[in-house]
Amino acid sequence: MLTALALTVCLAPAHAGEVATLTADLPLRWDGRAAEPDEIAEALGDTVAEVATRWAIFAQAHDAEVELTEDGRVLVYTHSSKSKRTKELALVEDTLELVDELLPERPAPQVDADREVYMAEPTDSETLVLLQVEDEEEYADVLDELAGLEPYLASWSESAKELGGFTLTRPLAACWIESLDDMEEWDIRNELVHRLAHLAIARRFGELPYWLQMGLNWHVEEELLGGIYCFPHRIGFVWATEHTSWDKDLHNHFDGSRYAFFENLAAWQRGTYRGILARQAFGFARFLLTHHREDTPQILSDLFHLRAMDGVTVQEDGSWQLIPGWEPSEEAQTEVFERVLGEGILLEVLDYFVEGKRYKKPRRRS
Repeated sequence: MLTALALTVCLAPAHAGEVATLTADLPLRWDGRAAEPDEIAEALGDTVAEVATRWAIFAQAHDAEVELTEDGRVLVYTHSSKSKRTKELALVEDTLELVDELLPERPAPQVDADREVYMAEPTDSETLVLLQVEDEEEYADVLDELAGLEPYLASWSESAKELGGFTLTRPLAACWIESLDDMEEWDIRNELVHRLAHLAIARRFGELPYWLQMGLNWHVEEELLGGIYCFPHRIGFVWATEHTSWDKDLHNHFDGSRYAFFENLAAWQRGTYRGILARQAFGFARFLLTHHREDTPQILSDLFHLRAMDGVTVQEDGSWQLIPGWEPSEEAQTEVFERVLGEGILLEVLDYFVEGKRYKKPRRRS
């Protein structure tokens, strides 16, 4: 059972009486019906119930609702009507189903097995939190709430208030604002799918190279919704024709210009948007999941393992800290792709960029 003590630890320092008041008549629904924290705790465990209760209390203060999926895998915070929430939850299930189909369970890494690993392996167990807020004020409140949960977010949260949304891997949470000025070429369904795909993949495989994580998100978005409308960190006008032209853009960019593209792609910095790199990331992810789907989970496992080994600073006493924004080198990433898929794989990716749907996977010699 989720006791008053557990709730106190979860939510913030508070007296037991205050906790009882906070948790009365929460706007919390589980598997499509109203539910109490104790009921969720008994069925899914205290950890899931604590997450659901925290955001239900937050929702109560902001006139919102919280929907928890039957298995506790995803929590949706929303102001949508009941009929619209039903559609949102269906889209959540569709996204999870596609991610599970494309990228099933994570295999053991095959890279540098004898080296010390500092970061914990992904557990594929945390509740994914999707926060769909109404306006900038509520968005700022979400950032403050998360900064209270994770102290490392305190300095970031101030700069993040200038954004229209974010996706985090610790905790696994994403947020976006429903209505912003000058947001004509935008679709809330794509925002949900793109950011949920990011969280679901990160939950299973850990933090991946930025370019590849974004490419995978865009592939899922394109597969489910037939176009791309989510452009994290992009500033400026989005043309209506951009949503469905990425394959064509890649072909036009590389046809007759077969330069070594991967150096720039692997160096793409987190928190930025670059149009041609975005299309390359999308094309590379589409190539993997279309022509090498069975090997892609191994690639993702190995790429996270690079971060678990090298993406930290180690002190003399053996303690360590994450290096913010760390990315494996181009050489290290290339080694992973070539070990799993064979030498010359980057040239095959380039062929795919040029050929698109006409591309045929070459036969490999035995």
